[in-house]
Amino acid sequence: MTNRAEFDGARKAFGERLRSMRKEQKMTVRGFALMVGLSKDYIIDLEYGRKSPTFDTIVKISAGLDVSPSELLRGIGEPPSNGNSAPEYYHTKL
Repeated sequence: MTNRAEFDGARKAFGERLRSMRKEQKMTVRGFALMVGLSKDYIIDLEYGRKSPTFDTIVKISAGLDVSPSELLRGIGEPPSNGNSAPEYYHTKL
């Protein structure tokens, strides 16, 4: 990711995915927060894309949803699959 808009988009996508997966399992924000050991307000901030989770938080959340961290993050921050070329940083050799 190269600019603030891309980071904002990834945060919002993560939050939408978190909310969707939590609701699929019929968990309230409060119940989910208690289960994973995070505050309700923090979960809400994550779901609305206002905060970025740490790696440890991603692991806690994925365990609470009974999915792997990679499943929780699938598709977030990937280049669009609409035929547009990938941003230059995807072609940079390390």
